[in-house]
Amino acid sequence: AATETAAEDGDETIIVTANRREENLQDVSGVVQALGADQLRRDGITELRQLQVAIPGLSISNQEGNVEIFIRGVGSAHSTELGDPGAAPHLNGTYIPRPRGLGLMFSDLERVEVNKGPQGTLYGRNAVAGTLNIITARPRLGEFSGYAQAEFGNRSSYGAEGAINIPLGDTFALRAAGYY
Repeated sequence: AATETAAEDGDETIIVTANRREENLQDVSGVVQALGADQLRRDGITELRQLQVAIPGLSISNQEGNVEIFIRGVGSAHSTELGDPGAAPHLNGTYIPRPRGLGLMFSDLERVEVNKGPQGTLYGRNAVAGTLNIITARPRLGEFSGYAQAEFGNRSSYGAEGAINIPLGDTFALRAAGYY
């Protein structure tokens, strides 16, 4: 009954993995900001660097192909094989030590989480500033769904993105996504 009442009031439970396990955002003791796929689309965020518009204290730059992430002004611009990033980037919970191609992974997302502040206890020494975790959409059981979107602009600008989720029985599903 409590769940039905919350659903009628429009309250949504936001699940995050800030402490390396799924839990309600309201139960996390740290400073975490999470943006779901619908929110990212509503805000017009289509690439990694645009996250800094929606998340206060986050700064992302691209210096000659190197993605530099700063959280609350703390980070590292030394992202070669000799240095480590100050803000730990993750893709589906897996640490990306050299986030050179991380910007290309920004399609068909479930959510993006930013943990602000030192996260060394849970995420290691390279999380002095915090962590950025990009979580891609996973196949969903028992649900046939998908989406497609395209954009056209001036100066021969165009792009397309789409995904399809196909259930194959009760215990297996397939998801394919593409971006151009």
